[in-house]
Amino acid sequence: MGCASQSAKTFSDAVKGRSDDPLFIHSEAYDKLVSQSHAPYLEYFDADLDTGSWAATNSAAVGKVMTLLDSVSDKGKRVLVISDASRKYWLLRELTKRNDITIIDPIPFFTNNQASRNIHPDHIRD
Repeated sequence: MGCASQSAKTFSDAVKGRSDDPLFIHSEAYDKLVSQSHAPYLEYFDADLDTGSWAATNSAAVGKVMTLLDSVSDKGKRVLVISDASRKYWLLRELTKRNDITIIDPIPFFTNNQASRNIHPDHIRD
């Protein structure tokens, strides 16, 4: 089995039964699995795929979000960014480089505990 197909199988095995669980999808463990599963594609195929590569498509998506954030920075606006789960780790990595935004952890919004829906300072990533 090739490196890319082994990576895909490892990812598939690791997320089996949890791929629709928002608590898992919004975890660092999930982000690490996704990042690791794309590593072979980045290493072996990205240069050949040019603008269709994993890095280029992620960078384009992040660029659009950054442009929007730049347009509302310092205006007291709130922005909700919705992305597919596989790009979340890349987006978060880039967003955490900004010092003009606050990233709110979505986990409290997926729990059944109504009290946890109030945003607690511990759920804010600086």
